[in-house]
Amino acid sequence: MDTGNMWQRGTALLRLSPLVLSSASLMFSFSQDCSLGAFLHTSLRKDATHPSGKILPRYLPAFMKPGIWGIAVTFLPATILCVINGIGIGTRSQEARNMYWAGAALSIAHFCWGPTMFRILARIGDADTAGVPNENAVEEWLAKHRARTFIVNIPAFLCILKATIITSSI
Repeated sequence: MDTGNMWQRGTALLRLSPLVLSSASLMFSFSQDCSLGAFLHTSLRKDATHPSGKILPRYLPAFMKPGIWGIAVTFLPATILCVINGIGIGTRSQEARNMYWAGAALSIAHFCWGPTMFRILARIGDADTAGVPNENAVEEWLAKHRARTFIVNIPAFLCILKATIITSSI
């Protein structure tokens, strides 16, 4: 067994994993946008019965239960791995370490949006207001979700991408 080769593979995995997880979180963000955004389609919102608003209280729990897992298995491990890489175990480049730290900070910032987002999700899932109020809450959630994606998630990915490129070119 060649321990030097195993060390190189382990290090490569350590460097590449945050990028893979960050990519997955962006895809997850996009899928959330598509899945909830479909409820705001003009044909549904202009329907006098507002079928979207009526189904949302039943749909949301089914959608969010696996959704929480999507966040847990992408953002949290990516953040931890960025911190490990930021500490600089085996990393010769200070710029790469800084980019990993920036990626970690931005990944943590994703969670800062949580309380606001969960309050809106509670309104979306409220069966007592099924209809237009639920659709309006989805519209509000999507606006904040998109802002979070552009302010936090995409920059985190770009920092991690830059760190990965730097470490792979050393």
